[in-house]
Amino acid sequence: MKNIDVICFDENATPFATFQSHNQKVISNENGIFLTYLLTRNELYTEQKWRLLWSKDNGNSFEVLYESVDATNPAPLETDEDNNVYLVYPDFVDLNSYLMIFKAEQNYKNPTKTVIPNSAAGKVCMKYDKYRKQLYYFSKIGTLHIIDRDGQVKFSTQITNPGNSAQVEYPQLSIDHNRNLHAAWTTNKYNTYHYWSIHYMVSKDGGYKWQRMDGTPIELPVFSDENGNTDRISTDEELSRANTWLSNFIAHNGKLHFMYRAIAHQDYKTTKDDFDNGRQHYIRYDIATGKKDHEIVPYFSGSEIQIIGMDGFFVSDPSNRHSTLYYISKQGGRIACLASDDDGTSWYDYAVSREMVSDTGAIYAIGGFREITKDGYMIGSYTERCGDFADIFGNTRVQFIRLKVNYKRREST
Repeated sequence: MKNIDVICFDENATPFATFQSHNQKVISNENGIFLTYLLTRNELYTEQKWRLLWSKDNGNSFEVLYESVDATNPAPLETDEDNNVYLVYPDFVDLNSYLMIFKAEQNYKNPTKTVIPNSAAGKVCMKYDKYRKQLYYFSKIGTLHIIDRDGQVKFSTQITNPGNSAQVEYPQLSIDHNRNLHAAWTTNKYNTYHYWSIHYMVSKDGGYKWQRMDGTPIELPVFSDENGNTDRISTDEELSRANTWLSNFIAHNGKLHFMYRAIAHQDYKTTKDDFDNGRQHYIRYDIATGKKDHEIVPYFSGSEIQIIGMDGFFVSDPSNRHSTLYYISKQGGRIACLASDDDGTSWYDYAVSREMVSDTGAIYAIGGFREITKDGYMIGSYTERCGDFADIFGNTRVQFIRLKVNYKRREST
């Protein structure tokens, strides 16, 4: 079994440093690895010191490329075929978001900044479309923004509205080889801590029109919960009895791959056969037919590794649609990875961190780059919470993770 490298790049950050696995805060291109995180925060969440780091030695060390103090969360990142870096952060005070572009030809100095009006929220995601040469920015408040490579907002619309039961909490995006844009999200029930449901829809034209998996058109804006005309990934049984939280999803080789965890909600009684110990869900849908064709539940494991956790991320090689699919999360106090060579039908042990990386098991917000790097690595980051989990100002280590894969990446197609 291969070893996952764990490299600490900050030993004294806020416990929400890498919040969370729904978006991508680590990327790689020909000029190195780029990573964002929160260093500090205030109690009102209006003054967060955040950083963009750059590694030129494959993650062995990082330098601060940019830092600022804003009312924000750690910024999602994207890169393009010219090695430019795109970073977007919401501002919780003025309620706008800001897209920053760091040009490779300028050695990532003097970034430009574009305002994305009225789009700020605590949970956001971004995706670069290499086919259409544009960015998508999807916010918890239900807005979608299409932005060109110069930072100009081409189109903005409301794609979801709050439903009768719940609203969007953690948005996610993915793009497949046929240029389809896929959106999924976790909802949260109003006025309580209850991750209510998981939903999905797809756009065939780059974000303008949307539909269900079976091709049924969706009139926008759609209700974000079970009252809307979207595909619901979580089950009827889970809807009122469990917290269901989408860790990650990815479009790969004609399939949609979803990973989520369902845990008993404290307001509902369960028997030990239900959700008391939690259920790990891997679900696969065929994109062409819109049908669910495989599911693994309640355990997601190989022969020795059993993944248990709400956070984690899929990784594939975008240059090879038939490549191995990986999933990185945790097993107790270790970072762990399972792999599949048959599009998720079966999974096997691939790698684990050699030593316990947390003696308390408080490994939080595991996220990473959804692609194999051109040097043949999987990369990510997570927060290792120290002391009281509820202490938002406690000392916390922030870790970079790195894992070498067995094959060389092809040229992108």
